[in-house]
Amino acid sequence: MKKLSFLTITMLLTGYISTQAQNNNTPQRYTFSYDRNLITVKGVINDTLQANFCLDTGANGLSLDSAFVSRHALNKRELTEGIFGANTEKVKEELAKRGLSLPSMGGGAGSGETKLKRAFEPISCHTGDYTFKEPGYKVYNDLFSSDVLVGLEPQQKYTFEIYYADKTFRLYPGKPQLTLDKSWMCIPMKEHVTQVTIPLKIKIGKKTISGDFLLDTGSAHTLSLTAQTVDERGLANQEDIRPWEGKGLSGISKGGVIQSESVQINKDKLLHVDIHLSYDKSGALSGSDFYIGIIGNKVLEKYDVVVDYVNLRLYMRPNSQHDTPAVIE
Repeated sequence: MKKLSFLTITMLLTGYISTQAQNNNTPQRYTFSYDRNLITVKGVINDTLQANFCLDTGANGLSLDSAFVSRHALNKRELTEGIFGANTEKVKEELAKRGLSLPSMGGGAGSGETKLKRAFEPISCHTGDYTFKEPGYKVYNDLFSSDVLVGLEPQQKYTFEIYYADKTFRLYPGKPQLTLDKSWMCIPMKEHVTQVTIPLKIKIGKKTISGDFLLDTGSAHTLSLTAQTVDERGLANQEDIRPWEGKGLSGISKGGVIQSESVQINKDKLLHVDIHLSYDKSGALSGSDFYIGIIGNKVLEKYDVVVDYVNLRLYMRPNSQHDTPAVIE
């Protein structure tokens, strides 16, 4: 039976809901912290509650940490098990009539079962010059370094500027409001419901691996190749692979690390980049029908980055960190 993602199912059954901020003033630069190589910013929930947000182009919707929800008594209704709460069984029956089935509750990297519940109540989160509004949100047992995980999605038609070298960002509705001259590389992005990919080329030994990579500011890695890609390209048999183990939203993630000869991003080339090889059998790094790997902050941080969700373009310009080692510790 064919499986669809949670958001694809939501669109089929209830329609997609997105909102844009009403603030049309000139966008400002704000600072972010870079704890554990994740972009964490200050934000406000429901106009009053201060919180730390992680801005994640690889996620969708809004997710809150369970301890934060409990501490501030956010949910007015009891948190619900199941993707669609009390309606999960009805949704499952309706999908079965169409030859479809519900996805697992997994989310993010890791091969375990994600420990999450859902809150079916409206919520708004404001950061930068943008406000996100959703009819509900996910609640995770542990969001690591943030109170709120904000999924940045192309349907919301905004611009996200990231200046890693001085740790500032701009986030605002509409097309980019800056001059993008020839110093910027312009890379077309492909839209996949809630996420976007860009083309990359990696050279590992005698192997050249080309394909689409998920743009993921929620990843603290350099470049990660899915387990499906690792198996199909025979990469697990390469020499000089270092074992690696970490933790994602779906539990423990296991893999290896190998150094590449080069990574080609548009017209720019990075030398000797560490590549994460995933061995996960489930979760975001197990495999996908639209990406062979993930590009994370440890590569993106070498550039000024402008994500233009209006025109589906990614702009990148080498910064002062461009020639520093891209290694996985």
